[in-house]
Amino acid sequence: MEGMAPILHVADARASIAWYAQLGFEVESEHTFGPDWPLYVRLRRGSAQLHLSEHRLDGGPRAMPNGGPGWWKRDGDGRDR
Repeated sequence: MEGMAPILHVADARASIAWYAQLGFEVESEHTFGPDWPLYVRLRRGSAQLHLSEHRLDGGPRAMPNGGPGWWKRDGDGRDR
């Protein structure tokens, strides 16, 4: 495995981006399916990564059986999981 990052559910991705920017994180990518759809953002600070999602089932208590955050993983072959 090459890397792992938590997927955190946020109510307002733009406000969360501003907050994490104060900690030195920069936006690496953003995705949405349309203008009124939830935003998904990938942040990076050096080798540390965070994924922020406004999608209601990402990163919340229902995302994992144990109630923890979701996880994004990149394998050694470069494929996202």
